[in-house]
Amino acid sequence: MDNIIRFSVSLPENLLAELDNKIVSQGYSSRSELVRDLIREKMVEEKWEGGR
Repeated sequence: MDNIIRFSVSLPENLLAELDNKIVSQGYSSRSELVRDLIREKMVEEKWEGGR
């Protein structure tokens, strides 16, 4: 497994609330887990569409 690198992200309060709701509704164990999945999904989507 790759080394884990920590970084900060600033979000508006309402977007963070949506993120937290998604964690609960979809059974994620943490914000980090959800953010990793969202980034992976976006990267795969862009590769599928021919890259950006």
